[in-house]
Amino acid sequence: MAKHQNKNDCDACLDLIVKYPGFHQNLKAWFLMMRGKFPVLHCSEAGRGQARQILMYQEKKSRARFGESAHSWGCAIDVFIMAPGLDLYDRAWFEKHFAPEVPDFLEWYGAPGSKFYERAHVQVRNWKMLAATGEVKLVETPKEIKLA
Repeated sequence: MAKHQNKNDCDACLDLIVKYPGFHQNLKAWFLMMRGKFPVLHCSEAGRGQARQILMYQEKKSRARFGESAHSWGCAIDVFIMAPGLDLYDRAWFEKHFAPEVPDFLEWYGAPGSKFYERAHVQVRNWKMLAATGEVKLVETPKEIKLA
């Protein structure tokens, strides 16, 4: 897998966004616009398949099972920054540069007063409705997986 690089076209970020077909196009366009403005901004996760979501749930890194997360539907992205001297989730950087750039169609869990505070997570605000109407699809067909 490619390594993250602070250049306009970070191959590692692009690999994550196109890993599953059907990633939400407006979310993708917004993230790529943000990368153009802030090359230090990167994606750590986008669409999330069943096995990965089960692992994240089992490790208590997610409260959602497969199908219950916007990641399962290609409607979420987790971000971080890679800048010398700054933490991956530097509060001051996110408040100054990131917060003003989050459009209304997105929900950022790092915003002050977020219901589920998680600085890295951004999702399409109405993803559940889009899933219910079939406008977005699961990133992969569920498989029968035996849990450990």
